[in-house]
Amino acid sequence: VLRVSAPRSHLDEAVRSLLLLCRAGHRERVQAAPSAWWEGLDGAPLLQAVLDAEGDENELPGEVLSLVRGLEAQVSRRDELDAALDPDPVLGRVEGQYVDREIRTLQRQLQEPRVMADKELQGRLESRLSELLKRKSVLARQLRIAR
Repeated sequence: VLRVSAPRSHLDEAVRSLLLLCRAGHRERVQAAPSAWWEGLDGAPLLQAVLDAEGDENELPGEVLSLVRGLEAQVSRRDELDAALDPDPVLGRVEGQYVDREIRTLQRQLQEPRVMADKELQGRLESRLSELLKRKSVLARQLRIAR
């Protein structure tokens, strides 16, 4: 049984943005993005159900379709136009949010005594943190250019 009920107030903003992209005709772009960007976020099962339906509303359970249509009804015209015109800034923001979450996780892990005692593990985590910080900088630059 698919548990997808996520009222809009409990729908993560990244998931909401990706759902709107899917509904605006950019499902393939969302499908191509790493699922790690939204896994674990509120409403992720709803997004996954929409992606799994591959654009066929008949494949969506009634509850999912109802929730998606409710979301669409609440969307402002500007959100709708932004999603329809250019998915890149939306995908960039979602990736940026994922990168921020990963950075915070790594920073917490680097403070753990077991990590501090294992120099090899610490080095790998610091290397990954460095990669993520570079990616965050690239994404910030891209989002500034897109505005």
